[in-house]
Amino acid sequence: MKITFIIHYLTNPGQNIFLCGSIKELGKWNTANALKLNFIGNGKWQVTLSLLTKNQDITYNYFVNDENNNVIWESGHPRLLEQSELCYPVLIETDNWRATSDEEKTMYTSAFSNVIMKSIHTYAPVVSHARQTQEFKINVPRLSSHLRIAILGNQQELGNWDINKPLLLSCSQNSPLWKCSLDIK
Repeated sequence: MKITFIIHYLTNPGQNIFLCGSIKELGKWNTANALKLNFIGNGKWQVTLSLLTKNQDITYNYFVNDENNNVIWESGHPRLLEQSELCYPVLIETDNWRATSDEEKTMYTSAFSNVIMKSIHTYAPVVSHARQTQEFKINVPRLSSHLRIAILGNQQELGNWDINKPLLLSCSQNSPLWKCSLDIK
């Protein structure tokens, strides 16, 4: 299986983006063994790796490193690719850099995500088993417990802009991560 990671981040001269994570291919959280991304233009960085094992969840984060070896990690919990998502021969994971203000960092602590702002409902994830899927993921730490995240769009699967028929995202034990997937045909 091949996974391509793409992230948008505007760096300064001398800075590079790296990917570090829980599996051997991502350095096992050792920054010295992290994958360096390639700059592909317009603030986008990319790296593709061949995954040797598909029988475990993968957690990962991005960091910036400069010529003086200063490391700046993105904010938030490690990103998660669940084992069930690793069933495709090719996976493209497009991310945005998570830079939160100091006030916002508090919202990602376990006190907030697991107690104060925890949803009173858990929603089983809706996973598409189609050959080609689009997965939507978003971290929303500041959400009232009775609300859900939804997507509207100009396709039937996205409700055709009808606010009564949105595509609802699910949040299970991985609060504040909300996600869903659908067949992109």
